[in-house]
Amino acid sequence: MSDNDSSSRLGSGSISSSTVVTLTGSVLGVAGAYITQTWAGGSFLAFGALLGVGVGVPTLYREWDIRFSLGRAFGWAIVASAIAYGFYAVVFVALTRLGVSSGLGDGLAGGATVALGIAFSLYRN
Repeated sequence: MSDNDSSSRLGSGSISSSTVVTLTGSVLGVAGAYITQTWAGGSFLAFGALLGVGVGVPTLYREWDIRFSLGRAFGWAIVASAIAYGFYAVVFVALTRLGVSSGLGDGLAGGATVALGIAFSLYRN
């Protein structure tokens, strides 16, 4: 393959670690929202999971201003998404067990997840 081949240029330098984290967090955020909606009976849109994971994780990566290799950024995104979704799920379950409706619990759990990300970002900086 020559150095001028467009496919080799596309794969080598056009994808940044921030793009990898954004794509991974977005996909895992959609998956988390789907899992939450299915798990809770499908009576609401699990926007909090999508917001907390799909938006929160890439934002946290950019705020911390860290630069990893592509593989390490992918791993970081998976671990950070798992932590964010785990926190979201714990707060969501706790709120629904306290009698809060699923829709309100989702919003509050998503807000708490975003607030946790903001707190980590402020602590890091």
